[in-house]
Amino acid sequence: MNQLSTEVNMLNRQISMLDAYRQLNGAFNFEADGSVAAGSKAITDEKKKMLNEAYIFSSPRLTPSGAILNRDYFEQKIGSITTVAELVADPRIADYVRTAFGLPTTTVSATIENILTSDINDPNSYVNKFGGEYNKAYKALHAAFNFQPDGTLPAGAKAQTAEQTNTTTSGYMVHYNDADDAEDEGKISRYKLLIKTMSNVDSLVGNSELRSFVLSAFGLENEDLTPRKLKQILTSDLNNPTSYANSLRDERYIKLVKAFNFNADGTLGSPKLAQNEADIVNTAKAYIVEKSRFGTEDEKKTAKAKAEGESKYYTTQIQKIETLDDFLKDKRLVDIVLIGAGIDPEGVKTDYLKQMFTSDLNDRKSFINTDPNGLKYREIVSAFNFDKDGKIVTGEAGQIQTRRGLTMTFDLYLNQTLEESEGEDNAGVRLALYFKRKAPEITTPYDLLADNALMQVVRTAYSMPEGLASAKIEMQAAYIERLMDIKDLQDPEELEKLLKRFTALYDVENNTDVNPGLAILTGGSGGGISADALFSLAQLRAGGR
Repeated sequence: MNQLSTEVNMLNRQISMLDAYRQLNGAFNFEADGSVAAGSKAITDEKKKMLNEAYIFSSPRLTPSGAILNRDYFEQKIGSITTVAELVADPRIADYVRTAFGLPTTTVSATIENILTSDINDPNSYVNKFGGEYNKAYKALHAAFNFQPDGTLPAGAKAQTAEQTNTTTSGYMVHYNDADDAEDEGKISRYKLLIKTMSNVDSLVGNSELRSFVLSAFGLENEDLTPRKLKQILTSDLNNPTSYANSLRDERYIKLVKAFNFNADGTLGSPKLAQNEADIVNTAKAYIVEKSRFGTEDEKKTAKAKAEGESKYYTTQIQKIETLDDFLKDKRLVDIVLIGAGIDPEGVKTDYLKQMFTSDLNDRKSFINTDPNGLKYREIVSAFNFDKDGKIVTGEAGQIQTRRGLTMTFDLYLNQTLEESEGEDNAGVRLALYFKRKAPEITTPYDLLADNALMQVVRTAYSMPEGLASAKIEMQAAYIERLMDIKDLQDPEELEKLLKRFTALYDVENNTDVNPGLAILTGGSGGGISADALFSLAQLRAGGR
């Protein structure tokens, strides 16, 4: 019986593939010899549109482009609809309306019909008596259309006025990805619950659900990591250059190790005072790197020696800190933290920092999640163990992740999801998002040359000659230094200019039409990309946990 079932499934797949081949063949106008008949196009505009829509809707998630296509379909159709029956008979329209007013996906067409044909003045009508928690949505849906109780329209009236259509469309563009957001929230909540039950590295790597979430968050889901390899990575000593994680020479693995709290034997570490030991070391290292990343070799050497002296002060003094106020009073400590995070301490006031540190990272309305610069401070704040009253939190002892590790994992997961979602519409957008995320780590031309995705952005933005890729690495590095000042990548305005130039040229080189998802995020400009706007989505979603 099992063999028969397997053969049937195989046959069904073959039939499905054959149908796909036939559809692909029918979409184009090629002759048997591969040529196109004189006066014909390889593909008609109509079939090109159909193929484009098929590609967009093949994504596991509804992307901004898909939402725009649904919006256009609705706005083109609604003017010709004259009865409620016509409206609910079109599943795409019915689903659009259901989504626009936040109704459950289980809401059937008959319910929509009952709502739209209700007499709003009759207290016993369907829209006034039913709906429960969705009654407000029922009434909003009813008010957005002009149907009479018999399902027809009054003489001379249309199904919607321009204002009603605008209300419906606005609702749809707000709610179209609610299901995906809810799925992400569910995964994050589930992760929070399960991670607290883990007692050692084996319990983490042995749980397929947690392992999958973690690998997705750090962009490692396609690396074919077995539980044994993952354990080797998570228990690596990052201070040992020959440790397994360091030997992989991939920043993703370094971030992964930093996000967890394992000792070398796989047991759990414990927080230390205002900062965990690992975070103290990371902060000190980040400061040294930031202070010695630019200049001549002699200048770098001098700056590094001075920075190392400051880092020793930090590692000693931070362990004596007992409250947030103690920390904020020590300007040397504060400056080291800010500089290590790439923030100029000049102009950063103590009260502003205190608001950041006492914010709730999980509340989207808190100061850190609403301030325009809040995203920069999330990693700083999460690296400390202060609570909302500025006292040291001790409740994390024995937990598998520190607060910083949890925050990093969630933020990376949401950013990764955003990059993948936007990448479904336009690979250029995904490359720009990736470049934006990696920019703080770029200190030399060799950092760019070591990453093909980063170099694709640079090659496109500066129209680098293709032949240069085969030149000696030193020659390529020198060429990049002539093209750009690496320091500019740490300047938000200069980085924004680079990404705008890249996306504009990428679209030209790849014959990409204006990305409708990008148009939403940039206010419909279509001319480039606002990377900060794209990343603000991740900030808002991260703040909504």
